[in-house]
This record gives sequence, C-alpha cells and structure tokens, in this order.
Amino acid sequence: MFLRRFQYDAWANQRFLASLQSVAPALPAAELLYAHIHQAQRIWLWRILGNEKVHQLERFPKMTLVEAVALRDEVTAPLHDIAQDYSRKPDPTRIIHFHDLQGNPQADRLEDILDQLFTHGAYHRAQIAVLLRQAGHTPPNTDYIAFCRQLK
Repeated sequence: MFLRRFQYDAWANQRFLASLQSVAPALPAAELLYAHIHQAQRIWLWRILGNEKVHQLERFPKMTLVEAVALRDEVTAPLHDIAQDYSRKPDPTRIIHFHDLQGNPQADRLEDILDQLFTHGAYHRAQIAVLLRQAGHTPPNTDYIAFCRQLK
C-alpha cells in the first residue's frame, strides 16, 4: 500500500519537474513549491531516522531546480526503503518521537507520517498546477488513476 503510494508520488513529482523545466520564463513561486515538497520529505526522513539537526532546516529553501532535483535524489532511496519495509511489515503502533521545527516535542505514528508525505506533495503540486495555468501553461495530468493505468 505505502510502496505504491510512494511510487505514485515520485511519478507525479517527476511529471511536474518536467513541466517546470520546460517553462520559459521560469516560475520562481512554482520552483519554490517544488523544492519545498522535497525539503519536507527530507525533514520527515530526518525525523524518522532520529536526526537531531532537523530544526536547522528551512521549510521553504530557496534553491534552483537543479538543487531541488539533487535533494529529491538524496531522499528518494531512503524514503522508498522505509515505505517498502512498512508495506512488508506494517506496524500501526510504531511511534516516531521528534521535535518540530519550533522545538516542541511531538510523537506521530510512522503510518501517519507516510500518509502526510503523500498528501503534502499532492497539495503543493496542485498549487504548482494553478501557477502553471495562470502563466498560460497546461500542467501535467497526475491523477492517481493515470499512474495506475500506465502501470498496465
């Protein structure tokens, strides 16, 4: 279940990346949102792994698309492994303890964190789609069913 959602999320992000790379002139607000999607993935990954330096990360980093792709590449494999492991051995009682970006202690189920990652990306891809349309471009179709159909 989570592995397929992860694969869908990566597919949808790649389609939006291709759209953003083809847009001229660039859309800085859309690029910021695209980078934020992957920064949020890094934040959650670090929380899952227990990295105490997570508070040093900015939620909306200013980076180029090339830097955002490097960030995506950095977090993709470990998040894939986490999703794959959880899909094989689901444990709804697994709790991740961490401090949020304001330093407040938090505790969330890993299952909920994985769902957060998928829904968060979809939310910001929709914002990018609006920005693309406002600039006269057609955003990519990233409906989940389109992803499923291309798997056939």
